[in-house]
Amino acid sequence: MIQTVVNAQQIQCGTIVCESKRTKNFDNKWIDKLQQDQMRVKGDIAVLVTATMTRDLELCAFTNGIWICHFH
Repeated sequence: MIQTVVNAQQIQCGTIVCESKRTKNFDNKWIDKLQQDQMRVKGDIAVLVTATMTRDLELCAFTNGIWICHFH
């Protein structure tokens, strides 16, 4: 999903690239793909929402330029 953010004057002020995953296992390939998607659309922020986090990540983390968070 690509979300364009506009301010009160309807001026575009950013783009968020978001992807969600509901799987049993976390795959680091998702981060690479989302980074590529972000570069392709010139997104300002990339967010990966996942049902399964890696052991080294909390409920929300910023890693490799990507925000990763749990659905909760």
